Amino acid sequence: MVTYVSDMATNKETFENHENRLKEIEIQLGIRVLPARKTVRERLTEWVKANPWITLALSIILTSFTVFAGYWLNHHTEWWNKDVDAQVAVVLEKPGGVQKTLDKVNETVNRTDEKLKTLEPFIQDVIKHQFENASKLPIGALIPRIPALENLVSVAKSQNVTVDPKIVTEVGTKLVDASGENAKAWDATLRWLEYKSFNNGFSSSLPDTTNVAEFKDKYQINIINGAAPPTFSLKGLVSADIAAETRYIGKEDSNKGMTSGPEWIVAEGGAVGLDGIYLRNVVFHNVRVKYFGGPLEMKNVYFVDCTFDMNIQPKTEELAIALLAPTPSTSF
Repeated sequence: MVTYVSDMATNKETFENHENRLKEIEIQLGIRVLPARKTVRERLTEWVKANPWITLALSIILTSFTVFAGYWLNHHTEWWNKDVDAQVAVVLEKPGGVQKTLDKVNETVNRTDEKLKTLEPFIQDVIKHQFENASKLPIGALIPRIPALENLVSVAKSQNVTVDPKIVTEVGTKLVDASGENAKAWDATLRWLEYKSFNNGFSSSLPDTTNVAEFKDKYQINIINGAAPPTFSLKGLVSADIAAETRYIGKEDSNKGMTSGPEWIVAEGGAVGLDGIYLRNVVFHNVRVKYFGGPLEMKNVYFVDCTFDMNIQPKTEELAIALLAPTPSTSF
């Protein structure tokens, strides 16, 4: 690699050369060379030293500014909030202003709420009458009305309307029968099962026995892959031969060898599978229930506010009929 060097002098070198030559000429001519000019910083420093009161004045000014700035930072939001509150108060209290409008809106809402409460008995009667009408229709007439039936149970749930269980059973059974001819009828059947579950009720004031050591890890249930399991609790205490039980079919009695067991097993929320399970004295509340049509035995089982995920086949149809029975509990 070749490096090239310029023979020409740089500007700086040229300037320095001229400066040295001028100084030599000044000396030769006997001209007095002026002292170097002081910088602004040097002159300012000398001036401050000659006037010491300047330092004190600057110190006072700086301290005052610091105090004021600190006070402003700590209290400026208070000033702002007071100004905003005052402006809002003026707007709200202005005759015919926002506050007056809000009062009128509130008054209208209250009147509307009172009217709705007055209409509630009428609305409930209309819904119940529609259920009765549906129960009188033959299966062939139900199929074209399936969307209306689904809307009917949806409105009944939203308005907290319960209907005679026998009517629910009659309509639901017809929907199951119609499912063989129309797939939409099975979807309507599942909605009807949810409404029947909505109508069911169960409450227990029995003592909690969840933490009884003898009952730990005694009871089994199917948990759906990827789904959250229910929260289980045990209620009451009875002799082991009539106690609540969950186990896989073919396995020995969960309460075998015990003198007592829980009166009820309560499952809250989450999801469960019913295939291959034996259940006795169990309550499912707000649980998503899935069933593929496998072996299943149930004795005195409650489904309260549950949803159902089942494909249509002979075994799931049989379970649907059992769940639609007028009694709140199911045996299957």
